Amino acid sequence: MSILKYPFIKLALALMAGRLLLSVFTGLAVLYWLVAALFLLLLLLLFRVCLRKHLWLWRRFSLWIFLASMALLYAAYVMHLEKLPSLSEQESSYCAVLLSPPVEKPKSYQCELQEIKPSAGFALLRPKSKWQLYLAKDSASATLRTGDVLYFRCRLEGLAEPALMDAYPDSLRAAASRRPQAFDYHRFLRRKGFVATAYVPAGQWCKDENRHCFPLRRQAEQLRQCCVRRYENAGIEGEALALIAALTLGEKSQFEDQARNRYSSIGVSHILAVSGMHVGIICQLISLFIGGLPRSNRWLLWLRQCLLIVMLWAYALLTGMSASVLRAVLMYTVAALAVCLQRKAYIWNSLAFAACAMLLWRPAYFYDLGFQLSFVAVASILLWQPYFQQAFALSADSPLQSMMTASSVMMNAQDHSKALHSLWRRLLHFFRKLFDYFKELFCLSLAAQIGTAPLSAYYFHQFSNVFWLSNLLMVPLALPLTYLGIALLCLSDLPLLGPLLSTLLEAALRLFIRISEALSALPLSSTQHLYPSLAEISLLYVLLFSLFFLLRSNKWHYYVDQIFRARRKVIWKLQ
Repeated sequence: MSILKYPFIKLALALMAGRLLLSVFTGLAVLYWLVAALFLLLLLLLFRVCLRKHLWLWRRFSLWIFLASMALLYAAYVMHLEKLPSLSEQESSYCAVLLSPPVEKPKSYQCELQEIKPSAGFALLRPKSKWQLYLAKDSASATLRTGDVLYFRCRLEGLAEPALMDAYPDSLRAAASRRPQAFDYHRFLRRKGFVATAYVPAGQWCKDENRHCFPLRRQAEQLRQCCVRRYENAGIEGEALALIAALTLGEKSQFEDQARNRYSSIGVSHILAVSGMHVGIICQLISLFIGGLPRSNRWLLWLRQCLLIVMLWAYALLTGMSASVLRAVLMYTVAALAVCLQRKAYIWNSLAFAACAMLLWRPAYFYDLGFQLSFVAVASILLWQPYFQQAFALSADSPLQSMMTASSVMMNAQDHSKALHSLWRRLLHFFRKLFDYFKELFCLSLAAQIGTAPLSAYYFHQFSNVFWLSNLLMVPLALPLTYLGIALLCLSDLPLLGPLLSTLLEAALRLFIRISEALSALPLSSTQHLYPSLAEISLLYVLLFSLFFLLRSNKWHYYVDQIFRARRKVIWKLQ
């Protein structure tokens, strides 16, 4: 079954192709992209007129020409949004709104702001100027929140010129010939949607006390901080507090760099990011509360699914609307609407719809690390996990299968010991279920690691050698940790149950931390100092997809035999 038959897959490929074309041909203006797109659309109409008697040629080429024109139009749309405005060389006064909580730096607070100006034209097509400002540390800058409106005076610095920074230590002589010489920080900021940066000294900015924006974001941020304080009041502190805040709330500002690097080195960073696993847990908890609604009535079914969707989006807003949680909530929204409409939701189509919606709403998601890792991991799981489950399936002559068959024979042959053999059979059935669970978990982690390993090597310059062991040990523990964390948030005020949940949660968190420390201390737990180029990463993904289609093909042995025959012919000719 080809995944290209789903409509949103083709549209997602067109959007990504347009984004990549914009990265390659950066010097072209918006007019050139529009002219090229209109030329393809006119070519499409011309083919429709000329190939009236050969509709099979029209059906074969029309879709790809249309998608190519959509890619060019999307490139023009993104270039219009990301065009760098002309900045004044003198100090000027500006008004902007804070988009996220300030990040504390050694000597300042890093803030992401968006310019406020009178609206003119359609908001979706109007470029939005985003700035990254550094405010001097004082008592006023420490109290800023999302949605605060600031007035300040400074000289904005444009991001057109590259800002090269040495990103790698000079002691790595073995990788000196492979590593890039510098990291372009301004290019990194442009890809995230910023157009300027500046430093604002103390006394040159003020906050509008009577004006606020993004009320939902402000309330979600305040609620998230209240939840963190509830954990602190329950006696959880240090790395345990950072861990449970990341698992349940997506709050990773509490983590220190050493702990973050430890989880990354053993390959369990995905546990700390709110993603599909956490959305699934929240969905199960919500279903427990609204499970009394009957499903036979059509209107009650719509009410049930709408309540689930609203609550999941509220949880996504609470966790900060990261790329991974947006992907999971969008996919579940499509699945819930399919249930209401009594249609089948194809997971490939849902995944592509989530990618299209996110790229159309914010094109900067294309270069977001969470976006890339989340979608690549899910796509790799969908491709590789069925193959791995089939490869690791129990055969008829396996020891566990033989024991279950022998127990069934003995149970039928000896009626006087039927109770004993029934107990033995249930015990074997339990071990079979346990084996199937860990086998599925192993296949899942292996499939996800195959897809994300090239990206991890490219961005983090390392590869975890114990990812299979860390996922087998820590993922089953992360599920009860999340349940206990949510239960503690809801029931911490109860006199007896609150302290009990706090004690259990703290013990489980300490166990989780101890396991991560033990795994990171293993010799050769990770391979460090990997510096592949972008071309090598692209080639590696091509080889992975080629290997997948070769293994899924029923004639893979024929292709291998043809390769060896061609090799023998070359050797004979050389001799």
